[in-house]
Amino acid sequence: MNKYIIANLKMYQMPDMISNYLESLKEFNNEKLILCPSSVYIPYYLEKGYHVGIQNIYFKDVGPYTGEISPLQAKQLGISYVIIGHNERKLFGETDHHINQKVTAALENDLNIILCIGETLDERSNKETILKRQIHSALKNIPQEKIKNILFAYEPIWAIGTGIIPDIEEIETMIHYIQTVCHEFSSDPIKIIYGGSVDEKNISTLVQMKNIAGFLIGSAAVNPDKLIKIIEVTREK
Repeated sequence: MNKYIIANLKMYQMPDMISNYLESLKEFNNEKLILCPSSVYIPYYLEKGYHVGIQNIYFKDVGPYTGEISPLQAKQLGISYVIIGHNERKLFGETDHHINQKVTAALENDLNIILCIGETLDERSNKETILKRQIHSALKNIPQEKIKNILFAYEPIWAIGTGIIPDIEEIETMIHYIQTVCHEFSSDPIKIIYGGSVDEKNISTLVQMKNIAGFLIGSAAVNPDKLIKIIEVTREK
């Protein structure tokens, strides 16, 4: 498998689903399959040797922050990735400033980041400006040598969970644009993945894209059979 496959399992799994899920995926386990379950389930995934991402972190290593999980705790547990900037976190008041704080804290703890960027439907006609603002804010004061540890996930907000995806040409154009903006901060190769209604039905089309490093998958990843289909298609490319 030469593409990153990142499963954002959100809050969909229940305890009785985990054993079958992990067993189903064991032959596909490698460093580019990143599974991001609810935090309470992470130890089960780590025990089976999977590469695990956490769905959210706080920006402080320790302190009186009830309900939060620190990047230091995540690192010491054995977690290797963290999703930052997902649009669903904005329901909890997350801003560009908070995202930059989390990016800074995660990189200081040597975590790899899945950084979500994307525009709303109303912003679609002005998406370049929106993406540039998001990237500039997220990377503010980030050392150049740390940026190689970030996977930039282009995830149009209007495509999340809707079953609607942009045209391939539009995604490729945005990948090129994101690379251009990111090269203002680093000369290293930039890894960009796509997310937003990726499933087993459209992956054969999406995988044809140029310069795509992988995919961030939401609800389709909850069903191991669908996720395996996605993995198998990306393996063919």
